[in-house]
This record gives sequence, structure tokens and C-alpha cells, in this order.
Amino acid sequence: MEKVTITQTDHVFCSVGVEHIPLLVPILSVKRTIYIQRPFHKEKKTTLVPVITKQGSFLAGWLPKVCEFLSDSKIPFEVLSSVENLNPEAAPFVRGFTLREDQIKMITAAIQNQRGVLKAATGLGKTVLALGLLSCFPSSRALILCHSITIGSQTYKKLVDAGIERVALLAEGNKDFLNAQVVVATRQTLTNIPSKKYKDYFKIVILDECHHISSLTGEYQQILSQMDIPIKIGLTATIPPEGEARMALEGYIGPILEEISILEGQGLGILSKHKLKLIPVPFNDGFSDIRSYREMYDNAVVNNRARNRLILSHAHKRVVEGKSVLILVTNIAHGENLQKMALNIFNMKTQFVHGATKMDCREDVKEALISKEAPCVIASVIWKEGVDLPNLDVIIIGGPNKGEIPVLQGLGRGLRKTEEKDSVEIVDFLDPYRWLAEHSIRRLSIYIEQGLL
Repeated sequence: MEKVTITQTDHVFCSVGVEHIPLLVPILSVKRTIYIQRPFHKEKKTTLVPVITKQGSFLAGWLPKVCEFLSDSKIPFEVLSSVENLNPEAAPFVRGFTLREDQIKMITAAIQNQRGVLKAATGLGKTVLALGLLSCFPSSRALILCHSITIGSQTYKKLVDAGIERVALLAEGNKDFLNAQVVVATRQTLTNIPSKKYKDYFKIVILDECHHISSLTGEYQQILSQMDIPIKIGLTATIPPEGEARMALEGYIGPILEEISILEGQGLGILSKHKLKLIPVPFNDGFSDIRSYREMYDNAVVNNRARNRLILSHAHKRVVEGKSVLILVTNIAHGENLQKMALNIFNMKTQFVHGATKMDCREDVKEALISKEAPCVIASVIWKEGVDLPNLDVIIIGGPNKGEIPVLQGLGRGLRKTEEKDSVEIVDFLDPYRWLAEHSIRRLSIYIEQGLL
């Protein structure tokens, strides 16, 4: 068989000859839903769409996947590359912190491969990984790209506290980064800056919570497809299992380089041990005839007084015991109902943090929860990731969800181990109704897959 020649001329794209495109279509395609107009209706159809262009170009992050496929298929190939790697100038170092063996292993993998994903369970110190990686390239400008202002502000503060000089935060209208050595930016802010101003400014990009790359189009595509730079590293605790999200993550960043699971972190004595408590929700026959998911969620979750009382009863019991409690919800009205019931029935004051809560207020509530001045806080999805709550004792999954990423990110809020705490209690509620029961089963599957049950 004729040898396949893969050409890489920059850090964004690779290409093959057009005659070899059919070989790669099976692994360089994504499932897409399309709608075909029929005489009286639209027909929904799922189809495979190639992500290799008609000219043979594909994202450079897929190069390892392509090479592995050709090797496994015993198809001869060669890679002709004119791109240069970035050579480290120093050994990894973080001021005031002794890097663990697992962290050094991850940083080394990032340096050797130059691009890819480091998957570390929440609480294992992803910001420390970023700091350790940056310390190896002190003369190279770096971008840390975040998906939210909450995570961006938190990362910026950690960099300043670690003694990193010339750090800039691009968020909430601030677009000035000239002369900064390390720039922390939200993707929303960066997409509002002309790419010509930043695409040649950096040599390193680190994506925090990189699982938010969910599509081959959008803001991440707009940014990363312009950045012809040597090092692209993603940090996350969760990886999309399959589909376009996984393909996009691998294409713009690269494959998984190293990973440490929750159980491995617990085995190393780094993460808190967990106590998983599953509470069945009493069946209400009045919900049996509901025929839409939205109506079911509103009735059986948001406005279900029996279920809400179960949540708050458990939270109140732990607060009385001197524990700190975080109740996670996915619906604003649900959080408001819980907050009112907590005060009216249990005489328990709670704070509710959600998207409309101002940043300084969020920080105040976070610090109050950590210090246990505010022992019980209700939070929406804005606190399901990227928020450090090291002393948290109890996580209550108040708003049911079935996705692996939100479930594991939610659990991660309490896994960090401290001198005062070596275990965290996780409380989930098993709903007996249509749709919600399926979500409960999926969460049980996730707990089993992760070794939590």
C-alpha cells in the first residue's frame, strides 16, 4: 500500500493528500443531527459529517489519533513536520509548595508532548499544575483561558499569591494585556479582542476546565484556531465521553496525556474519603399523569414540598452538628423555594448564590462558607466547578442531573483534604418518577463507574 504522508506546517493544522482522505474519514467524522424538509413535516436524521476538509486538512490535535489508526491498520505513513517544540528552561517549581510525584509526572508529560489534556480529579491541584508548567518556561508569555469570570478571578489571585510577576486579568471589559507575562482571560473577553493582537503574543496556552470545549465551532474555535503556538495544555477533572465535544477537545488541544481518578487521589491520601448517602424520595401518585419533562421537574422537584423538606431536614441536622453544607440546584426557583423553606420551617438562614449574584458577594459567601460563618449555602450551576471550598463537610445534590460532567464537578466541591477534614458526605435523592428516575439511575451508574458506590 502506498505510504501516507502527513504534513504539519504549523501548530493548528495538518494535512494529507486528497487521495488519502477516504482512509481517515472513519475516524475524522462527527455525528450531526440534520432536518430534512418533507411535504408536511421535517424529518430528523443523524448523519456522520467528515471533519477533514476536501483538501485533506485536519486539526493538529488529531495527529496522534491519526498516527495510531494508521499504525493499527498496518498502513505505512510518515509525518513531515516543520514546527518546533518549546524547550524548557528550568525544572518545575512552585513557591511555597512542594510538588508531589504525580504532579511532576503530569507536568513532565505536558512538556514532552507539548499539547494534550491533564485529567486530575477536583482537589488534586490543577492550578498548581499550571504554575509548575509555567515555571519551566519563565521567558515565554502564557495565556490561561477560563470559561467564567469566577474561575478567572480565582486563578488570577492564585497567580499573584504565588509571586508571578506581570499578571493581567482580562474580564468584565478589561482588555489591556500589553507587557504582561501571564494573561488570565475569559473566553468571552478574548473573542471581543481582534485576534491579530494576541495570536502571536503567546507561546503557551493553558485551558482551565477545558471540557467546556463542546463544539468544533464557537468561541474556543475562534480563539484556538488563530493561535499557532507550541504548547496547548488542557486541565480538567472530567472528559466528554464521546461525540463532537470529545473530538473538539482533542482537535484543539490534544489527547489525554495523564489522569488521576478520585479513587487514586484518595489512595494517595490527597483527596478526602467520601460517604455517599442515597435517600429515596416518597412517591406521589399525583405526578403519575404528567406528560412533559418541564412540568415534571417543576412539580416533582422545584415545588415538591416533601422533597424539599427532606433536603433541608438533612442539611439542618448537619448544621446543628457544626458541619458546613452546600446544596446544589439547577433551577433558580428551586433555590429560592429552598431558601424560604429553610427560614420558615427550620429557622435556618441560608445564602443563595446564582448567576445574578454579584462577584464580590459570591466571594463573601464563599469565604463565609469556608469559615462556617455561613454554615449552609445554596448554589446554582455557577458553583459546580472551579470554586475551592476546602473545608466543606457535606454536599447535597438538590437538583437532579444525569450528565457525568455536572455530577462529578458537583462532587468535586468537597473532595479537597485539609488538616481539619479528611472526609466529605455526599447526599443524593433518588426520584421515582418518569425521566427523573432515569436520571437517578444514570447518577448511580456514574457513582459505580467512579468507585464511589
